[in-house]
Amino acid sequence: MWRGWAFFATLVSSIRLPNLLENIDECAFESCEHLREINLPKTLKGIGSAAFKYCQCLSKITIPPFIVTIEVETFRECTSLSKIIIPASVKHIDECAFFACKNLASIMLPNTIRTIGIGAFQSCKSLQSIQIPQSTTCLGDFSFYSCDSLQIVYV
Repeated sequence: MWRGWAFFATLVSSIRLPNLLENIDECAFESCEHLREINLPKTLKGIGSAAFKYCQCLSKITIPPFIVTIEVETFRECTSLSKIIIPASVKHIDECAFFACKNLASIMLPNTIRTIGIGAFQSCKSLQSIQIPQSTTCLGDFSFYSCDSLQIVYV
């Protein structure tokens, strides 16, 4: 396990995590403003809340296949994030998980998503389209509030 706040506000720009890592604790990489790339090993089972919050240079991320929940504020204000791959293992996207990811133009949600939390995609200014899976039973308040470019919603 990589403990919370492990790299908080450091100047790290690239990191290769161990292949057997199972958990990244909360805020582990928060405010790593220069972090451009990180490999998330396929063995990863948990990513703590705000783990990548304010990682402004992070442009793409692939969520590993054992993650069930994208925690609160995990990618909040990752302003360069333009591509994210979410596997079918994910069932919950918590509050403000992608808040203000202003370069996120589209996202494919797997058919396994049950809940989209309050403000999950709020202020994603470039988000143009979203498909909300039929499996979704709870759509939180302000989930897509202030998504100024959002034109197409498939339900």
